[in-house]
Amino acid sequence: MKKVGKLLLCLLPLIVFLGIQLILGLAGGISAGFIVGVEAGMKGLGADIEYITQRTNEMIAVITPIVAFISHLIAVVIGFIWVYHVFGKNKP
Repeated sequence: MKKVGKLLLCLLPLIVFLGIQLILGLAGGISAGFIVGVEAGMKGLGADIEYITQRTNEMIAVITPIVAFISHLIAVVIGFIWVYHVFGKNKP
């Protein structure tokens, strides 16, 4: 039972990193859709599906590298904290 707990504890950073990427990816996609929707509404295009689809894809192509960079940066910081917590402390 202790070995299973240690194995799951080793997988915890991976699960956290994947969660960070999922959350930031969803936030980026939702924000791109919202921005394009507001933009289309302001231009008076209404429900022009072709424009909305093309513009959303362009926005996602711009946002994706930024979101990936931010998620990797957060993952590295959390990874350093995790390694320090597991290996860096002086244990009695």
